[in-house]
Amino acid sequence: MPKYFSVPSSIHIIQHAPLIWLAWTLLVAVKQLIRFFPAPDAPLNGDARWVYLPNARLLMDDPWGFLTKDPSSLHVAPLGYIWPALWGADVATIQLVNCVLFVACIVLMWRSATRLGGIWAGIVSTALLAYYPEFRRYIPQVLTESIFLFGLMLWITSSIEYITGNHRRFFWLFWGGTGLAITLLARPVLQLFAVCALILVTAACWCLRKTAPVSYTHLTLPTTPYV
Repeated sequence: MPKYFSVPSSIHIIQHAPLIWLAWTLLVAVKQLIRFFPAPDAPLNGDARWVYLPNARLLMDDPWGFLTKDPSSLHVAPLGYIWPALWGADVATIQLVNCVLFVACIVLMWRSATRLGGIWAGIVSTALLAYYPEFRRYIPQVLTESIFLFGLMLWITSSIEYITGNHRRFFWLFWGGTGLAITLLARPVLQLFAVCALILVTAACWCLRKTAPVSYTHLTLPTTPYV
């Protein structure tokens, strides 16, 4: 005989529906990344072949000399060659780690969107991020797009947690600063955007604190009678 779901089990599934959607979105993103993952003999893009990987190898051979004497260290953003150097300038490893960063971006997007707009905001935002076709070409590559996107999402999520009054404010302040530093070191062309966004966040914090209700619980009335 077929078994039907009981009412408690159905309620349990409904309560965990947001997590089920997030798991499904992550699964879809992983499947797309596997599908578009470059073959071992696939040609590299020009930036990776002529700039990122050669600079990463120079950095590994002589870190101090490359950073202080070689002018090619100034031609691109520092994370363009530091990030590949951290993984031994191995193409497959860098591509795999960039895919992991993109999956982490989906989780951060879910967290930030649900904090601001609820479950439906998280569903729509993660769906747009996971199904956006351009990421299929740029994420599993030796490029800085995935690094910048991860830093941007880390900064946005940490800023939201900090502004909304999370009790671990210094914790989120640290990770927000880390995310902002990653964006500036990965894509310096967008420094103006990062600075403007930082000004907006600071102004929002100032306005929220200014409009917060004043507590008078610290004030006490005199208990001694007048004479």
